Amino acid sequence: MKRDALMKIVFYAFIMSGIDGHMDDDETDLIKQFTHSHWKEEFGSIEVFYVQVEKEVLQYFVPDGKDLPIECDALNDILSELTISEELILIKLLKDVMMADDIIEPAELEFLQKVETHLESR
Repeated sequence: MKRDALMKIVFYAFIMSGIDGHMDDDETDLIKQFTHSHWKEEFGSIEVFYVQVEKEVLQYFVPDGKDLPIECDALNDILSELTISEELILIKLLKDVMMADDIIEPAELEFLQKVETHLESR
């Protein structure tokens, strides 16, 4: 997997983690384990990677506490940049993140369904 694809997948996973209003430690740990398992030395500093992902994630959360705009065109554009196999990896990771805290929130299900619908439309 290329660094750019990993960035997009991890970005989506962090969106899933925070879509219910908070990022659970179990979810965050799972995302970091995934990232480390796909990290290559040629990607450079993993700390810089996390700073870049965090910056991107924060742009999608509305500061006044409203819900994440799931219909955002930019989110769909990111999915379109992934290959089908990368999108399948993303869906598995999103399911794992959703289950990490043993609580399935309606917003998490809706977010997962948007990604699955995108994949089905390809």
